[in-house]
Amino acid sequence: MKSLNLTTLNAVDISLTQLADVPERCSIRYENIRCTLVNKFPYLIHYEVNHINKTIIVYRIFWTFRKPLWE
Repeated sequence: MKSLNLTTLNAVDISLTQLADVPERCSIRYENIRCTLVNKFPYLIHYEVNHINKTIIVYRIFWTFRKPLWE
């Protein structure tokens, strides 16, 4: 189980590194929020690109297999 957790964290880290390299690679899904999938895992990273400060704001890393609270 511990190795799976580390594998998941490594996959999230790789996705975040890719976002830092090319933040506009994903289209805007709603308002200014973009989403990207974590490779091999059911997680979706919700983020915003701040062009003024040249930063990326990660709002959440969402497990996509869970039923949303609003349903």
